[in-house]
Amino acid sequence: MKRSKVVVILHFLVVVAFALGPAAVMAQIPGTGADTGAGFNGAGPGTIANSFAQSTQVWLNAMYPIATTLFWTLATIDLTWTCITLVLQHSELQPWMAGFIRKILTIGFFAVLLSNGQTWIAAIVNFFISIGGTAGGVDVSTLVCWICG
Repeated sequence: MKRSKVVVILHFLVVVAFALGPAAVMAQIPGTGADTGAGFNGAGPGTIANSFAQSTQVWLNAMYPIATTLFWTLATIDLTWTCITLVLQHSELQPWMAGFIRKILTIGFFAVLLSNGQTWIAAIVNFFISIGGTAGGVDVSTLVCWICG
């Protein structure tokens, strides 16, 4: 039997297993707290998300200075290498300046992304939470953004 046929058969069996499996596996079980957010031995999903957000802040605060130092070190190496290759390849000023400015803009873009990334990601996640809450008819003020910290 060819490998592709085996993969297709395995995919088919997985789909059939999920389609014919018990409903309790694929749905929330009423009365267990899973439908109200009060399950998990008294720690609802909101509590778990808040705990994760606090843990994330701890390692983010520890890793951000290291990431910034690494970024600027690599940016300096990259800019130096770019200048060396541009000087060796071109004798005119215009192509050299175009390559140099392009590299500065690229490094600047990623520097801004590094410094504002956490804020921008939180804004994007909150935007999608707002859209999802509006589409689902849920009050978005009760939703927890676990990545927002």
